[in-house]
Amino acid sequence: MKIYVFRHGETDWNAIHRIQGREDIPLNENGIAQAHETGRNIKGKIAPAYMVVSPLQRAKVTGEIIAGYIGIDRIYVEDDLTECDYGEMSGVIVEDIYDAVCPGEEPRELAGARFMRVLDKYTALYDGDFAVVSHGGTINAALYCISEGSAGTGITKLKNAAVTELEFKNGNYRVVRTNVTAEEF
Repeated sequence: MKIYVFRHGETDWNAIHRIQGREDIPLNENGIAQAHETGRNIKGKIAPAYMVVSPLQRAKVTGEIIAGYIGIDRIYVEDDLTECDYGEMSGVIVEDIYDAVCPGEEPRELAGARFMRVLDKYTALYDGDFAVVSHGGTINAALYCISEGSAGTGITKLKNAAVTELEFKNGNYRVVRTNVTAEEF
């Protein structure tokens, strides 16, 4: 089984390195264009049966756009796919968002566990490939768990609207490839 994990498209806060966390910031024009480009470029290359998305609008809208291109009509919303809670740093502009120290931040292990609960739920419920649309911090926390620390938080800088391909086989998850942009797919 293949699981295609997409990071949402760009927001105005992404563009200026403002930490979003659980703030419900919409996609900007570039983010909408990124979602369309990703959808166009993956059309006919993958065939997930359904999609699972974060409830935050930047992920939901990215998912809806991509789903339209690849013919998905079943989209499920899962709270556990919400972005990490960055505590006191939510809304703060930082030079390098990936190296930011965030007092009160949700631990990587908890964020990864939330994401993995969603994967476990849907791999148990349905057969066949599926897609997920979530957020950089949460996806990276899950990648760190799956790869036993060789990818994800502190290692992988996920691009907006990029896809990460996972494989689920014999009860185990494996990272096939990460951070693939629409042009590279």
